[in-house]
Amino acid sequence: MSGQNWFPTLNDALAAEGLVDRWPLGLNIAYGQTVSLASGGRWISVYRDTEGRYERPVHYATLIPDTHTGGWERGVDTGNESVHDNGVGDSQ
Repeated sequence: MSGQNWFPTLNDALAAEGLVDRWPLGLNIAYGQTVSLASGGRWISVYRDTEGRYERPVHYATLIPDTHTGGWERGVDTGNESVHDNGVGDSQ
């Protein structure tokens, strides 16, 4: 594991922890937002700062079934994933 903790793209951040294949296609993260979900036996949490950089994902094993089943829209918590606005940016 390298010492890098911030990445210019979501894909780069996920790749740093081997999580690209576990992230739902089309699930984006707004500026100043944290998105957390269960996928493939992992609980994954990713934060995007107000400058657009992505923090290295935090993840660990979980028995929770996959929580993202689609229907996610920016800034809307469908109950299938945990979306946090962190009080920054424009959540809808």
